[in-house]
Amino acid sequence: DDGSVAWRYDGWQVPTANAPSPVFLPPDRLFLTGGYGAGSLVLRLLLRGDGIEPVVVKRMRTSQFGALQHSPVPFEGYLYGSGDDGLLTCLDGDGDVQWRGRRAVPFGKGAYLGVDDAVLARDDSGLLRSGRATPERFEPLGETRVLDGPDAWGPIACAGGFLLVRDLTELKCLALG
Repeated sequence: DDGSVAWRYDGWQVPTANAPSPVFLPPDRLFLTGGYGAGSLVLRLLLRGDGIEPVVVKRMRTSQFGALQHSPVPFEGYLYGSGDDGLLTCLDGDGDVQWRGRRAVPFGKGAYLGVDDAVLARDDSGLLRSGRATPERFEPLGETRVLDGPDAWGPIACAGGFLLVRDLTELKCLALG
């Protein structure tokens, strides 16, 4: 209520630039991820007396999962995103890998967004893919080139049936259908 620090955890950091934001996993977990060798961390926030204690559930090396640019998309207790290897990956709330995409369909450092019951994922070059992501697999629904790239790393946003995408030099507003 007064803006004071409720809890603190100093046991994890990204050595260069930390782009992904923490992801809340109800009811009591935070998923932290970063590139540059940081990997990922799942914290559980426990109520202790009148305070909160962060407890490490799982620490993951970059080879297991470490997102350089974007926060994974939380959906029904699972996380969907791309790690250092550029492959779309599904993680459960404990940070365990449920599946990892194929090298033939890399997603790179692109952006991800959950819209209704689908995941929209754009790769580094501006190719946008849509699909249904479940803990068992990613079922592609379609794909289209929305930007020419390169470096199409900017976040994507959806509002009122429109999708905003950008790369290093261009911003587009697309109607979703």
